[in-house]
Amino acid sequence: MSQRSKKVGKSIKKAPPAVELDQPMDRRRWLLLIYGAMLLALLWRLIAAWQIGHGEMASSMFSPHPATDLRTYMDLSQKVAAGEFEGPFYYQPFYYSVFLVICRWLSGGSVWMVVIVQALLGAFTAGIAGVTAARAGGRIAGVTAAYLTALCTILVFYTPFHQIATLQTFNMALIGYYAVRAYQSSKLRYCVYLGIAAAVGCLTRGNVLLIFVPLLLGMAFIRFKQNGWKKSLLSVFLTLGVFLTVESPFIIYNSIQLKRLSGPSTAADAVLALGNTPEAPAGGRDPGLPAGPMEYPQAYHIWMSDKDSVPAVNKILKYICDEPAAYCELTFRKLLLFWDYREIPNNVALAGEGATCSILNLTVPVGILLALGLCGMFLSIKKVRKGAYLALYITVIFYWGATAAFYNLARFRAPVLPLMAVFAGVLVALMIRKSRQQDWRFIRIYGVVAALLAAFIVYQSYELYRNYLEAPVMRLVRPDGTCLTLPDGRNVQFYHGPQTFGGWTPLEVKANDLLQVKFPPAASSGNGTKELKFTITGQYRGVLDLEVAGLVVRSEFTNPEFREITLTLPEDFAGDTVRIKVRKNSAGAVFWEDWQRSYQASTLNGKTLNGELVMRLTR
Repeated sequence: MSQRSKKVGKSIKKAPPAVELDQPMDRRRWLLLIYGAMLLALLWRLIAAWQIGHGEMASSMFSPHPATDLRTYMDLSQKVAAGEFEGPFYYQPFYYSVFLVICRWLSGGSVWMVVIVQALLGAFTAGIAGVTAARAGGRIAGVTAAYLTALCTILVFYTPFHQIATLQTFNMALIGYYAVRAYQSSKLRYCVYLGIAAAVGCLTRGNVLLIFVPLLLGMAFIRFKQNGWKKSLLSVFLTLGVFLTVESPFIIYNSIQLKRLSGPSTAADAVLALGNTPEAPAGGRDPGLPAGPMEYPQAYHIWMSDKDSVPAVNKILKYICDEPAAYCELTFRKLLLFWDYREIPNNVALAGEGATCSILNLTVPVGILLALGLCGMFLSIKKVRKGAYLALYITVIFYWGATAAFYNLARFRAPVLPLMAVFAGVLVALMIRKSRQQDWRFIRIYGVVAALLAAFIVYQSYELYRNYLEAPVMRLVRPDGTCLTLPDGRNVQFYHGPQTFGGWTPLEVKANDLLQVKFPPAASSGNGTKELKFTITGQYRGVLDLEVAGLVVRSEFTNPEFREITLTLPEDFAGDTVRIKVRKNSAGAVFWEDWQRSYQASTLNGKTLNGELVMRLTR
């Protein structure tokens, strides 16, 4: 073979296959796929509603428990529709005073009308996610985002219930879409649409305000670069004006009712206090539990006792000034938990109502969607200077922060999932493009590293921090445990953390055992009543006799029972060490220790425990 033929043969072997690197999907096929995703979303949601509505827990759809938000929204909408509503709006008003009222007028109060409308909203949400992703990453990205949104487990599951998650998910999808359009185009109409979507979103849940302001600033920057400062300011003021116009009827109504300037709802203190006190948990309820109430710790009630004179925001600022490291640790925990794959239940739960819905087995778990979306965010970071990507990053990142500013529940995280599906779609389109380009190095290095990091954050990071790092970090940022100040000036001292997302484990005791807790010196010399509070659980019928600071305490159990014991200590009680002697335990009663706190202050028979006893000293 000649030298020339060898070179030709070599070049043929090295040449890439004759594959067109960009194979655009034609518009007709793309639209059919998007409409298919919307139809699939509608069908899956209606089937889920039918199964839940005919299952063992159908009451959550038709007659929810009076303590739930579901029932509250039902009752409030009925009062508004009948013209019987009085007083200011406590909750964000749009869902129950507009959305549900319109559904009532159309159907006479039919629950199925609400279900059908919310199923349609879910279908449109899938379509909006698809269109948004297509504008950022192409039509393949759009199709991927639409189907992931259509089949997302939690979005399908929430459809039949009277809660704001489905409406707010639609609102957030609209905000994301119109933010992308407003950042890509200089047309003013997108500013109007963004202002309307953001206002409705804010009237549905107030944390949207923390997203709207950064979006405005980002839009001002983008439009200043494109068109100069005059058109930039015009766009900002137009968007802000539309936003305030939509909000104003509710602001005016509440201000008249309260006889002072007020926002469209008055629940801010309660919401902020629940997630930002020194003993607030990172989430509202432990994953895997059925529906039920959240934990309202003692610090929450202290903060709420004088909320009219000292708002929760002031208390948060004082907390930040007094214990900046502890506040940062709590915020970090909430930020980390936001990405956890598990459902944090509240009014309804996958472990309860979801167990009666078999079609949820044919949906996409939230963890997969979050991991794909995070991976897409990591790999798209270089594109953040482009208008579409800047809008998406601002919306997702500030929604993340706005949720962590309060507390985590699955229904609070649900509205951002379509935008995570957008980033997941961008990821799929990017990987397809890189494979067609045979850029295996990018896929092997950047793709694999981003995927592993995203999977770690979603599936492992919170439990890793909780099990191995939280105790030493808390000892570092709060070396003397937690101290609360009661309205009467007394201090409550304790070492343990919250029960929710905590490490509370039973501690078995028997007769003649001695428990001791050495508390830090009293923060002040209060003259009020000294009290001791501890938690026990009797496992069966019997008696638990204790000796505490010279007092004999008897607890009788007839059934297994979780019980909090509060004792008034003798006036002559002095010192910082509390001793509890077990005299008799025929009930198999256990104390509780928190292994997520480790100050080496609690002992059993002189041996230091791995955690800290759940015990509070008030003095």
